Amino acid sequence: MPIDPFQYDLFRVVAPLVAALVAALLAVSRTRSYRTNPASRIFALYAMATIGFLVSNTLEISATTEAGNLFWSRVIYLFIPFFPIFWLTFALRISGRNQPLPLIALGMLLIVPVLTLVFVFSDPLMFLVWSSIEYAELGAYVISRRSHGPWFAIFAVYTYLVSGAGLVIAVRAFSLDRSYYRKRTAMILAGALFPYATSLIFVFRPFPGLLKDLTPLGYGIGAFFFFSALYPLDAFAIIPMARTRLVEHMRDGILVFDAELRIADANRSALRMLRADESLLGKGLEDTGKNRAVLPPAVEDAARHGHDGTFDGETDYGSTRHYAVDAVDLPGAARRRGRLVVIRDETVLIDALGRLDDLARRDSLTELSNRRGFMEAAEAAAASTARYGEPLTVAMFDLDNFKRVNDERGHAKGDEVLRAFARTLSLDLRGSDSVGRIGGEEFALALPRTTLEGAWMVCERIRRDFAGLAFVDGNGEVFRCTVSVGIAVKTPDLVDFAAVLAAADAALYRAKAQGRDKVAS
Repeated sequence: MPIDPFQYDLFRVVAPLVAALVAALLAVSRTRSYRTNPASRIFALYAMATIGFLVSNTLEISATTEAGNLFWSRVIYLFIPFFPIFWLTFALRISGRNQPLPLIALGMLLIVPVLTLVFVFSDPLMFLVWSSIEYAELGAYVISRRSHGPWFAIFAVYTYLVSGAGLVIAVRAFSLDRSYYRKRTAMILAGALFPYATSLIFVFRPFPGLLKDLTPLGYGIGAFFFFSALYPLDAFAIIPMARTRLVEHMRDGILVFDAELRIADANRSALRMLRADESLLGKGLEDTGKNRAVLPPAVEDAARHGHDGTFDGETDYGSTRHYAVDAVDLPGAARRRGRLVVIRDETVLIDALGRLDDLARRDSLTELSNRRGFMEAAEAAAASTARYGEPLTVAMFDLDNFKRVNDERGHAKGDEVLRAFARTLSLDLRGSDSVGRIGGEEFALALPRTTLEGAWMVCERIRRDFAGLAFVDGNGEVFRCTVSVGIAVKTPDLVDFAAVLAAADAALYRAKAQGRDKVAS
């Protein structure tokens, strides 16, 4: 078949122009504003390989000797075997897998490209790639037509399989992306399909008369699509930058541990919560001396084992904060997987729960414990005294004729009387004593390590002091109130606190029966 020189002449003009444009894109991609893009490095490798492919292929068809043509044909293979690896890495990067290929996987992927280079540059083994080479003069130039050897078939299968794997990853990313990013992923797919298509055209030759391999131009066009997808709005840089800003200003503390349990990163909230500075970065839980990261046990346990936990910490102002710790495994192989530890300040929540718990146990009118709060505290005191064989005395108080106060002088005045008695009851109590309002006008007092005689003295003082208080109603009339008291001491036959309380209540009825304003046991 006669060779049409026009397609070669056209390629000698177009290919350098495309190479120059790709070089310009490469230069732009390496400027400071774009270099932070996580795909920038792999794009640079792809662009440099594309430029090398375009230039060496142009020099190949521009050679004037057979030796020159063969030399530049070999130089081409310094670039094309590595395109599949570049594309696969690129596809992994755009799909969100920012970790590099494992060394074992990278080593296996490099076997075919390295052997191809060896065969191409070795005269005795070159037949494995090119079984025969025919040279022809085309004007002032020497061009060649090659028959492919057995290794070329292996190399072609490798190229399509690895590139196809990258294509599948990119298509999956395209299907999962939001619409805003899907346009960019579509451009990246187009950039991958151009060299794929031109390579298939060269292999299967569906167009008679088209003898020139246009694959270098396919890679050049692909570079334009990749650049357009990655850099004009810099989407792949903006997203990590935005995430970085978000994480850095989060109220939650974020710690990133690598597979060796070293602290790879920490935001400002985490350093503040741990009362640390940036010198903590790079330290590890397995290190020793000054390189060891000293962390609260809950944080260390989360980093090591992924367990959730809690811990308390002090602020620079001396207040106590309550923290919850969560752990999340980062993606990657098990042996190389890091872990994200999140520290949440739950002080407000815990304090609010504490206040709710306190409200559930406290009488809002008198500020004493309510029945629930009193019973819990008194039962704990009873258990403690029983353990050490100490006495426990319980007193029950009931305000005399209190209903008459409410009926004749109003509920507001009745509330005033209740509060006054609560203050009288609370005077001079020990920290171990328990006091509470357990009913409308009923109060109770538990006195651990107190005998019946000692409790009688305490209750008599309370009865006498309260009887001495004077109240003034809305009409200006002065009135007084009294209280009746029943006392019981825990004995072997009173097996639990409820029984002691019931005995004190029975004693209270006896005090009422004796004429009120009395202490009875």
